[in-house]
Amino acid sequence: MLILQVTHKGSGQVLVLKKNKNRSNRWSMLKEVQLMNKLHHKNILKYEAACVHEGQLHAITEYLDGGSLDKWIQDCQKEFPWDIRMSLALDIACGMAYLHKQGYFHRDLTSKNILIRLPCDETMDKPVGVVADFGLAAKIPQSDLESIGQVGSPYWMSPECIKGKYYDDQSDVFSFGIILCEMIARIDADPDILPRTENFGVDYIAFCDKIATDCPPEFLKLAFQCVQIEPRSRPSFNQIRSTLCEVMKSPTDSPKEQRKSSIAMQALQSPVTALSPEERHSAPTKVPPREKARIHPRRHLSHDTYVAIGKEMSLRDPHYIPIHGAGLLNPFAMLPLRLDSREKIVEPKDLFCSCFELCNSSDQRVGLSKRPSTIRKSVSMIHQDYDDTDFCEEIAAKLQLNAKGMTQSNARS
Repeated sequence: MLILQVTHKGSGQVLVLKKNKNRSNRWSMLKEVQLMNKLHHKNILKYEAACVHEGQLHAITEYLDGGSLDKWIQDCQKEFPWDIRMSLALDIACGMAYLHKQGYFHRDLTSKNILIRLPCDETMDKPVGVVADFGLAAKIPQSDLESIGQVGSPYWMSPECIKGKYYDDQSDVFSFGIILCEMIARIDADPDILPRTENFGVDYIAFCDKIATDCPPEFLKLAFQCVQIEPRSRPSFNQIRSTLCEVMKSPTDSPKEQRKSSIAMQALQSPVTALSPEERHSAPTKVPPREKARIHPRRHLSHDTYVAIGKEMSLRDPHYIPIHGAGLLNPFAMLPLRLDSREKIVEPKDLFCSCFELCNSSDQRVGLSKRPSTIRKSVSMIHQDYDDTDFCEEIAAKLQLNAKGMTQSNARS
Protein backbone atom coordinates (compact mmCIF):
# COMPACT_ATOMS: atom_id res chain seq x y z
CA MET A 1 0.00 0.00 0.00
CA LEU A 2 1.40 3.37 -1.06
CA ILE A 3 -0.07 6.76 -0.23
CA LEU A 4 0.81 9.41 -2.78
CA GLN A 5 0.03 13.10 -2.82
CA VAL A 6 -0.97 13.95 -6.38
CA THR A 7 -2.04 17.00 -8.34
CA HIS A 8 -4.42 17.19 -11.28
CA LYS A 9 -2.54 18.41 -14.36
CA GLY A 10 -5.49 20.39 -15.67
CA SER A 11 -7.04 21.98 -12.58
CA GLY A 12 -4.06 21.92 -10.22
CA GLN A 13 -6.24 20.31 -7.53
CA VAL A 14 -4.23 18.46 -4.87
CA LEU A 15 -5.55 14.95 -4.17
CA VAL A 16 -4.47 11.73 -2.49
CA LEU A 17 -3.87 8.50 -4.38
CA LYS A 18 -4.15 5.31 -2.33
CA LYS A 19 -2.21 2.85 -4.42
CA ASN A 20 -2.82 -0.85 -3.88
CA LYS A 21 0.34 -2.92 -4.41
CA ASN A 22 -1.02 -6.34 -3.41
CA ARG A 23 -3.33 -8.14 -5.84
CA SER A 24 -4.91 -10.10 -2.97
CA ASN A 25 -6.24 -6.82 -1.56
CA ARG A 26 -8.35 -6.03 -4.61
CA TRP A 27 -11.67 -7.20 -3.11
CA SER A 28 -11.22 -5.05 -0.02
CA MET A 29 -10.23 -2.06 -2.12
CA LEU A 30 -13.31 -2.54 -4.29
CA LYS A 31 -15.51 -2.77 -1.17
CA GLU A 32 -14.09 0.45 0.26
CA VAL A 33 -14.41 2.30 -3.05
CA GLN A 34 -18.04 1.21 -3.35
CA LEU A 35 -18.81 2.39 0.20
CA MET A 36 -17.02 5.74 -0.09
CA ASN A 37 -18.84 6.39 -3.36
CA LYS A 38 -22.14 6.19 -1.42
CA LEU A 39 -21.10 8.56 1.38
CA HIS A 40 -21.58 12.30 1.00
CA HIS A 41 -21.08 14.32 4.19
CA LYS A 42 -18.77 17.17 5.19
CA ASN A 43 -17.37 15.10 8.06
CA ILE A 44 -16.64 12.03 5.91
CA LEU A 45 -13.52 11.87 3.75
CA LYS A 46 -14.57 12.82 0.24
CA TYR A 47 -14.11 10.19 -2.43
CA GLU A 48 -13.04 11.70 -5.76
CA ALA A 49 -12.40 8.86 -8.19
CA ALA A 50 -10.82 5.49 -8.83
CA CYS A 51 -8.37 4.31 -11.44
CA VAL A 52 -6.72 1.16 -12.72
CA HIS A 53 -2.98 1.09 -13.13
CA GLU A 54 -0.76 -1.95 -13.74
CA GLY A 55 -3.71 -4.25 -13.21
CA GLN A 56 -4.69 -2.84 -9.81
CA LEU A 57 -7.62 -0.73 -8.62
CA HIS A 58 -6.63 2.45 -6.75
CA ALA A 59 -8.71 5.08 -4.95
CA ILE A 60 -8.39 8.87 -5.17
CA THR A 61 -9.64 11.01 -2.28
CA GLU A 62 -9.57 14.65 -1.23
CA TYR A 63 -6.42 16.03 0.36
CA LEU A 64 -6.72 17.48 3.87
CA ASP A 65 -3.98 19.84 5.00
CA GLY A 66 -4.34 19.60 8.78
CA GLY A 67 -2.89 16.14 9.35
CA SER A 68 -4.43 13.62 11.74
CA LEU A 69 -6.02 14.23 15.13
CA ASP A 70 -3.48 12.13 17.05
CA LYS A 71 -0.75 14.58 16.01
CA TRP A 72 -2.81 17.50 17.36
CA ILE A 73 -3.38 15.67 20.63
CA GLN A 74 0.23 14.74 21.29
CA ASP A 75 1.92 17.95 20.15
CA CYS A 76 1.75 19.67 23.53
CA GLN A 77 3.85 22.56 22.23
CA LYS A 78 0.79 23.79 20.32
CA GLU A 79 -2.31 25.33 21.84
CA PHE A 80 -5.40 23.14 21.67
CA PRO A 81 -8.24 25.24 23.17
CA TRP A 82 -11.30 23.52 24.57
CA ASP A 83 -13.69 25.08 22.08
CA ILE A 84 -11.68 23.55 19.22
CA ARG A 85 -11.48 20.15 20.96
CA MET A 86 -15.24 20.05 21.47
CA SER A 87 -15.89 21.31 17.95
CA LEU A 88 -13.76 18.49 16.51
CA ALA A 89 -15.56 15.98 18.76
CA LEU A 90 -18.88 17.27 17.39
CA ASP A 91 -17.59 16.89 13.83
CA ILE A 92 -16.65 13.26 14.47
CA ALA A 93 -20.04 12.57 16.08
CA CYS A 94 -21.85 14.11 13.09
CA GLY A 95 -19.84 12.03 10.62
CA MET A 96 -20.41 8.83 12.59
CA ALA A 97 -24.12 9.53 13.05
CA TYR A 98 -24.37 9.85 9.27
CA LEU A 99 -22.40 6.62 8.69
CA HIS A 100 -24.64 4.68 11.10
CA LYS A 101 -27.75 6.12 9.47
CA GLN A 102 -26.53 4.65 6.17
CA GLY A 103 -26.45 1.24 7.84
CA TYR A 104 -22.67 0.89 8.28
CA PHE A 105 -20.31 0.95 11.25
CA HIS A 106 -16.64 1.89 11.09
CA ARG A 107 -14.94 -0.79 13.26
CA ASP A 108 -11.63 1.09 13.31
CA LEU A 109 -12.40 4.55 14.68
CA THR A 110 -9.16 5.95 16.13
CA SER A 111 -7.52 9.35 16.50
CA LYS A 112 -5.20 8.35 13.65
CA ASN A 113 -8.19 7.94 11.34
CA ILE A 114 -9.57 11.42 11.99
CA LEU A 115 -8.15 13.95 9.54
CA ILE A 116 -8.30 17.73 9.96
CA ARG A 117 -9.44 20.27 7.39
CA LEU A 118 -7.91 23.67 8.21
CA PRO A 119 -9.90 26.91 7.77
CA CYS A 120 -9.31 28.18 4.24
CA ASP A 121 -11.58 31.26 4.11
CA GLU A 122 -13.92 33.41 6.18
CA THR A 123 -16.71 30.81 5.91
CA MET A 124 -14.74 28.52 8.28
CA ASP A 125 -13.85 29.77 11.74
CA LYS A 126 -12.52 26.48 13.15
CA PRO A 127 -10.72 23.34 11.93
CA VAL A 128 -13.08 20.57 10.81
CA GLY A 129 -12.74 16.92 11.79
CA VAL A 130 -13.22 14.35 9.01
CA VAL A 131 -13.67 10.60 9.50
CA ALA A 132 -11.43 8.53 7.21
CA ASP A 133 -10.26 4.94 6.59
CA PHE A 134 -13.25 2.76 5.78
CA GLY A 135 -11.23 -0.35 4.96
CA LEU A 136 -12.83 -2.32 7.82
CA ALA A 137 -16.32 -0.76 7.67
CA ALA A 138 -19.20 -3.23 7.46
CA LYS A 139 -22.97 -3.43 7.50
CA ILE A 140 -24.41 -3.04 11.00
CA PRO A 141 -25.58 -6.52 12.09
CA GLN A 142 -29.26 -6.85 12.92
CA SER A 143 -28.98 -9.96 15.07
CA ASP A 144 -26.46 -11.46 17.48
CA LEU A 145 -26.68 -14.61 15.36
CA GLU A 146 -24.64 -12.90 12.64
CA SER A 147 -20.94 -13.79 12.63
CA ILE A 148 -18.63 -10.76 12.88
CA GLY A 149 -14.85 -10.91 12.69
CA GLN A 150 -12.65 -9.49 15.43
CA VAL A 151 -11.04 -6.51 13.71
CA GLY A 152 -9.82 -3.00 14.54
CA SER A 153 -7.03 -1.31 16.46
CA PRO A 154 -6.81 -3.00 19.90
CA TYR A 155 -6.39 0.07 22.12
CA TRP A 156 -9.59 1.58 20.67
CA MET A 157 -11.56 -1.70 20.44
CA SER A 158 -14.66 -2.11 22.56
CA PRO A 159 -14.46 -4.71 25.36
CA GLU A 160 -17.06 -6.90 23.64
CA CYS A 161 -14.97 -6.96 20.46
CA ILE A 162 -11.75 -7.71 22.35
CA LYS A 163 -13.43 -10.65 24.08
CA GLY A 164 -14.70 -12.04 20.78
CA LYS A 165 -18.37 -11.43 21.64
CA TYR A 166 -21.13 -10.02 19.45
CA TYR A 167 -20.70 -6.30 18.74
CA ASP A 168 -22.44 -3.69 16.61
CA ASP A 169 -22.50 0.09 16.04
CA GLN A 170 -22.22 0.75 19.80
CA SER A 171 -18.67 -0.52 19.50
CA ASP A 172 -17.87 2.64 17.51
CA VAL A 173 -19.18 4.73 20.43
CA PHE A 174 -16.64 3.11 22.77
CA SER A 175 -13.84 3.91 20.29
CA PHE A 176 -15.10 7.50 20.16
CA GLY A 177 -14.96 7.62 23.97
CA ILE A 178 -11.29 6.61 23.90
CA ILE A 179 -10.65 9.43 21.41
CA LEU A 180 -12.38 11.87 23.78
CA CYS A 181 -10.14 10.66 26.63
CA GLU A 182 -7.10 11.24 24.43
CA MET A 183 -8.31 14.76 23.63
CA ILE A 184 -9.18 15.66 27.22
CA ALA A 185 -5.87 14.59 28.75
CA ARG A 186 -3.74 15.02 25.59
CA ILE A 187 -2.24 11.57 26.04
CA ASP A 188 -1.68 8.48 23.92
CA ALA A 189 -4.27 5.69 23.94
CA ASP A 190 -1.59 3.21 25.02
CA PRO A 191 -2.97 1.52 28.18
CA ASP A 192 0.41 2.06 29.85
CA ILE A 193 -0.53 5.76 29.70
CA LEU A 194 -4.34 5.90 29.53
CA PRO A 195 -5.51 3.95 32.64
CA ARG A 196 -7.73 0.94 31.86
CA THR A 197 -9.68 -1.53 33.98
CA GLU A 198 -9.31 -5.30 34.15
CA ASN A 199 -12.22 -5.74 31.73
CA PHE A 200 -10.81 -3.22 29.18
CA GLY A 201 -12.87 -0.22 30.19
CA VAL A 202 -11.40 3.12 31.29
CA ASP A 203 -10.43 3.53 34.94
CA TYR A 204 -12.54 6.60 35.65
CA ILE A 205 -10.81 7.53 38.90
CA ALA A 206 -7.22 6.95 37.76
CA PHE A 207 -7.88 8.85 34.53
CA CYS A 208 -8.86 11.96 36.49
CA ASP A 209 -5.23 12.30 37.59
CA LYS A 210 -4.36 12.98 33.94
CA ILE A 211 -6.75 15.91 33.49
CA ALA A 212 -5.85 19.59 33.49
CA THR A 213 -7.90 21.85 35.79
CA ASP A 214 -9.84 23.60 33.04
CA CYS A 215 -11.68 20.69 31.38
CA PRO A 216 -15.44 21.34 31.01
CA PRO A 217 -17.04 18.83 33.43
CA GLU A 218 -19.84 17.89 31.01
CA PHE A 219 -17.26 17.03 28.35
CA LEU A 220 -15.56 14.65 30.78
CA LYS A 221 -18.90 13.08 31.77
CA LEU A 222 -19.72 12.47 28.10
CA ALA A 223 -16.39 10.70 27.55
CA PHE A 224 -17.07 8.43 30.53
CA GLN A 225 -20.59 7.63 29.29
CA CYS A 226 -19.16 6.52 25.94
CA VAL A 227 -16.64 4.08 27.44
CA GLN A 228 -19.03 2.13 29.65
CA ILE A 229 -18.59 -1.64 29.47
CA GLU A 230 -22.26 -2.36 28.78
CA PRO A 231 -22.90 -1.42 25.10
CA ARG A 232 -26.57 -0.48 25.68
CA SER A 233 -25.55 2.00 28.38
CA ARG A 234 -23.57 4.04 25.88
CA PRO A 235 -25.29 6.93 24.09
CA SER A 236 -25.91 6.86 20.34
CA PHE A 237 -24.05 9.31 18.12
CA ASN A 238 -27.27 11.31 17.71
CA GLN A 239 -27.44 11.68 21.49
CA ILE A 240 -23.73 12.54 21.62
CA ARG A 241 -24.25 15.21 18.98
CA SER A 242 -27.10 16.78 20.97
CA THR A 243 -25.10 16.70 24.20
CA LEU A 244 -22.08 18.36 22.60
CA CYS A 245 -24.25 21.09 21.09
CA GLU A 246 -25.62 21.85 24.57
CA VAL A 247 -22.17 21.80 26.17
CA MET A 248 -20.81 24.17 23.53
CA LYS A 249 -23.69 26.62 24.12
CA SER A 250 -22.79 26.96 27.79
CA PRO A 251 -19.99 29.32 28.93
CA THR A 252 -16.69 27.54 28.37
CA ASP A 253 -13.55 29.56 27.87
CA SER A 254 -12.31 32.37 30.04
CA PRO A 255 -10.99 35.55 28.33
CA LYS A 256 -7.48 34.09 28.62
CA GLU A 257 -8.60 30.84 26.95
CA GLN A 258 -10.50 32.84 24.31
CA ARG A 259 -7.28 34.71 23.52
CA LYS A 260 -5.37 31.41 23.26
CA SER A 261 -7.99 30.13 20.83
CA SER A 262 -7.72 33.29 18.73
CA ILE A 263 -3.92 33.03 18.59
CA ALA A 264 -4.14 29.32 17.69
CA MET A 265 -6.50 30.08 14.82
CA GLN A 266 -4.22 32.88 13.58
CA ALA A 267 -1.33 30.40 13.52
CA LEU A 268 -3.43 27.90 11.54
CA GLN A 269 -4.69 30.38 8.96
CA SER A 270 -1.58 32.54 8.58
CA PRO A 271 1.53 30.66 9.75
CA VAL A 272 3.91 33.27 8.34
CA THR A 273 2.33 36.17 10.23
CA ALA A 274 1.55 34.32 13.46
CA LEU A 275 2.60 36.10 16.66
CA SER A 276 5.90 35.21 18.26
CA PRO A 277 5.94 34.14 21.95
CA GLU A 278 7.10 37.65 22.96
CA GLU A 279 4.36 39.29 20.87
CA ARG A 280 1.74 37.05 22.40
CA HIS A 281 2.46 38.44 25.85
CA SER A 282 2.84 42.08 24.79
CA ALA A 283 0.12 42.43 22.12
CA PRO A 284 -3.15 43.89 23.52
CA THR A 285 -6.28 41.84 23.11
CA LYS A 286 -9.07 43.78 21.39
CA VAL A 287 -12.43 42.18 21.95
CA PRO A 288 -15.48 43.58 20.09
CA PRO A 289 -18.46 44.55 22.31
CA ARG A 290 -20.50 41.60 21.07
CA GLU A 291 -17.69 39.22 21.94
CA LYS A 292 -17.37 40.77 25.42
CA ALA A 293 -21.02 40.01 26.02
CA ARG A 294 -20.44 36.36 25.06
CA ILE A 295 -17.39 35.82 27.25
CA HIS A 296 -18.07 34.59 30.76
CA PRO A 297 -15.02 33.74 32.86
CA ARG A 298 -14.95 30.12 33.97
CA ARG A 299 -13.32 29.39 37.27
CA HIS A 300 -10.74 26.65 37.20
CA LEU A 301 -12.02 23.51 38.87
CA SER A 302 -10.03 21.71 41.50
CA HIS A 303 -8.64 18.23 40.99
CA ASP A 304 -11.12 17.00 43.60
CA THR A 305 -14.00 18.01 41.30
CA TYR A 306 -12.81 15.67 38.55
CA VAL A 307 -12.12 12.88 41.04
CA ALA A 308 -15.70 13.27 42.30
CA ILE A 309 -16.95 12.88 38.72
CA GLY A 310 -14.79 9.75 38.31
CA LYS A 311 -16.04 8.26 41.59
CA GLU A 312 -19.65 8.98 40.69
CA MET A 313 -19.21 7.23 37.35
CA SER A 314 -17.47 4.25 38.98
CA LEU A 315 -20.49 3.81 41.27
CA ARG A 316 -22.98 4.09 38.39
CA ASP A 317 -21.15 1.54 36.23
CA PRO A 318 -21.75 -1.95 37.70
CA HIS A 319 -18.97 -3.36 35.51
CA TYR A 320 -16.26 -1.06 36.85
CA ILE A 321 -13.33 -3.25 37.99
CA PRO A 322 -10.21 -1.20 38.80
CA ILE A 323 -6.83 -2.84 38.51
CA HIS A 324 -5.03 -3.47 41.79
CA GLY A 325 -1.28 -3.91 42.05
CA ALA A 326 1.56 -2.14 40.28
CA GLY A 327 2.37 -5.20 38.20
CA LEU A 328 -1.05 -5.33 36.50
CA LEU A 329 -1.44 -1.85 35.08
CA ASN A 330 -1.94 -2.93 31.47
CA PRO A 331 -4.71 -5.52 30.92
CA PHE A 332 -3.72 -5.83 27.26
CA ALA A 333 -0.45 -7.46 28.32
CA MET A 334 -2.44 -10.55 29.31
CA LEU A 335 -3.94 -10.93 25.83
CA PRO A 336 -2.55 -12.80 22.79
CA LEU A 337 0.30 -10.91 21.15
CA ARG A 338 -1.82 -9.64 18.27
CA LEU A 339 -4.14 -7.82 20.71
CA ASP A 340 -1.38 -6.34 22.87
CA SER A 341 -0.52 -3.79 20.22
CA ARG A 342 -1.67 -0.61 18.49
CA GLU A 343 -1.39 -2.37 15.13
CA LYS A 344 -4.61 -2.91 13.20
CA ILE A 345 -6.17 -6.37 13.18
CA VAL A 346 -7.90 -7.42 9.97
CA GLU A 347 -9.65 -10.50 8.73
CA PRO A 348 -7.95 -12.43 5.88
CA LYS A 349 -10.53 -11.03 3.44
CA ASP A 350 -9.94 -7.49 4.71
CA LEU A 351 -6.23 -7.12 4.11
CA PHE A 352 -6.53 -3.63 2.68
CA CYS A 353 -5.66 -0.82 5.12
CA SER A 354 -6.12 2.81 4.09
CA CYS A 355 -4.86 4.62 7.19
CA PHE A 356 -2.27 7.13 6.04
CA GLU A 357 -0.20 10.21 6.72
CA LEU A 358 0.36 12.86 4.08
CA CYS A 359 3.45 14.70 3.01
CA ASN A 360 3.64 18.47 3.05
CA SER A 361 1.78 20.07 0.13
CA SER A 362 4.92 21.93 -0.86
CA ASP A 363 6.64 18.65 -1.74
CA GLN A 364 6.91 17.34 -5.28
CA ARG A 365 3.58 16.01 -6.57
CA VAL A 366 2.39 13.39 -9.03
CA GLY A 367 0.55 14.33 -12.22
CA LEU A 368 -2.78 12.74 -13.14
CA SER A 369 -3.58 12.56 -16.81
CA LYS A 370 -7.38 12.70 -16.51
CA ARG A 371 -9.81 14.90 -14.59
CA PRO A 372 -11.13 12.80 -11.63
CA SER A 373 -14.61 14.36 -11.69
CA THR A 374 -15.29 12.88 -15.13
CA ILE A 375 -15.16 9.34 -13.76
CA ARG A 376 -16.72 9.81 -10.33
CA LYS A 377 -20.13 8.43 -11.32
CA SER A 378 -18.71 5.54 -13.31
CA VAL A 379 -17.50 3.75 -10.17
CA SER A 380 -21.10 3.29 -9.05
CA MET A 381 -21.44 0.89 -11.99
CA ILE A 382 -19.18 -1.61 -10.22
CA HIS A 383 -21.45 -3.78 -8.08
CA GLN A 384 -21.08 -7.33 -9.34
CA ASP A 385 -18.26 -9.76 -8.56
CA TYR A 386 -15.48 -10.44 -11.05
CA ASP A 387 -13.46 -13.57 -11.64
CA ASP A 388 -9.69 -13.47 -11.51
CA THR A 389 -9.29 -13.20 -15.29
CA ASP A 390 -11.65 -10.35 -16.00
CA PHE A 391 -11.40 -8.37 -12.75
CA CYS A 392 -9.06 -5.55 -13.73
CA GLU A 393 -9.96 -5.48 -17.42
CA GLU A 394 -13.70 -5.05 -16.83
CA ILE A 395 -13.22 -2.35 -14.19
CA ALA A 396 -10.80 -0.52 -16.46
CA ALA A 397 -13.38 -0.54 -19.24
CA LYS A 398 -16.09 0.86 -16.95
CA LEU A 399 -13.85 3.51 -15.44
CA GLN A 400 -12.49 4.59 -18.83
CA LEU A 401 -9.35 5.99 -17.27
CA ASN A 402 -5.92 5.88 -18.81
CA ALA A 403 -3.49 5.77 -15.90
CA LYS A 404 -0.36 5.52 -18.05
CA GLY A 405 2.34 8.07 -17.53
CA MET A 406 1.84 8.35 -13.78
CA THR A 407 5.03 8.77 -11.78
CA GLN A 408 5.58 8.22 -8.08
CA SER A 409 6.89 10.46 -5.35
CA ASN A 410 6.28 10.99 -1.64
CA ALA A 411 5.51 7.26 -1.28
CA ARG A 412 4.65 5.85 2.11
CA SER A 413 4.29 2.12 2.69
